[in-house]
Amino acid sequence: MIDGHTHSISLQQARAILDDLELYSYYELLEIPPDASVDVMTHARHVKRFALQRLKTEPGCSVQLLSDLALLQDRLDEALEVLCDAESPQLLDSGEG
Repeated sequence: MIDGHTHSISLQQARAILDDLELYSYYELLEIPPDASVDVMTHARHVKRFALQRLKTEPGCSVQLLSDLALLQDRLDEALEVLCDAESPQLLDSGEG
């Protein structure tokens, strides 16, 4: 999804992700393994948000795509929140996690 070395994503890649956004799990969106630490999750989200911010300045980024990218950023934030909550000892101790 996002190039790990340049932290970049193309408009075409973003559109493909957005077309199938609901099919991606949180792990797939963040491109992390299920056993990733909170630090790894947070870093992955930061890298992806950075790449999306850069994409917003690209020529050819339409108003609709800007709106869709904001939705994707919200989904990345949601992924981090949900996955970090799943790592929370209180949830695990209560049997909810």
